[in-house]
Parts: sequence; structure tokens; C-alpha cells
Amino acid sequence: MCIRDRVSTQSTWGIQILAQMLNRVIRDLVGKQLTVTQVRYFAAQKKQKMELTLRTPYRTLFENFDGFSRIITKSNEAALIIQNKSPAAIYVLPPGYLKVKLTTEAKNTSGDYLHLGGWLTVHMDNTCLLYTSPSPRDS
Repeated sequence: MCIRDRVSTQSTWGIQILAQMLNRVIRDLVGKQLTVTQVRYFAAQKKQKMELTLRTPYRTLFENFDGFSRIITKSNEAALIIQNKSPAAIYVLPPGYLKVKLTTEAKNTSGDYLHLGGWLTVHMDNTCLLYTSPSPRDS
């Protein structure tokens, strides 16, 4: 074995040890970050009944309202029905109808709306934020 072979073997050995140390440090750091994220992730208290917040740029129609059974509208793919304990998701709503099936009396509304597009966010804590552009009737 010549000296050149020994040097290349030793330098490869050093690189392997350095790579193992870096992998161990990265694994430890990532593990700590994941632990912190999981604690924050599961800290939200789930509500028993879904709460709805329905907003337009000019006014808020419902704020943390839980007197409804479901929201019926359409998404880009198909009809969309959101109700209690729906999985967390975000939907883009094309212009069209929006029906909020009310279970309690709501002031100044029937639950039927016509909108010009918007988005709907279902959060993990069983709340729903629906932001729509107003219809011409909304003024």
C-alpha cells in the first residue's frame, strides 16, 4: 500500500465520521423542532359545534355563529356541503349560491345568499371562515 492510498483512505474515513456527526446533529435538531410543532399543533381546543364566520368586504353577516346545521354551496369540482366535524380544508368558491341551513333564528337573514366568488376555510378546531365577495343584492 503506498502513501497516497493511505491518505485517501484516511481522508475518506474522516469525511465519513464528519457526515455521521452532522447527521446525528441534524436528526436531533429536527426531532426537537417536530416536538415543538406537535405541541402547538394539538393545543387547539375542538369546539362541540361548528362555528361559522361569514364575511364580505363591507360587513360581517355571521360572527362565531353556531345556530346552523350545514352550509351548501359549490366548489370547482362539485357540490360542497360543510357540516359539524368536517375535516380541515380550504376551498375556492366560484360565483354562485350559498345556503346556510339555520337551526335557530338569525336576525335579518334567511340563510340564502348569492355571491361573486370567495373562499371557505374549515379549521381544525371545528370553526369555519367563509369570505365571499358581495352580490349586487348585498349593498
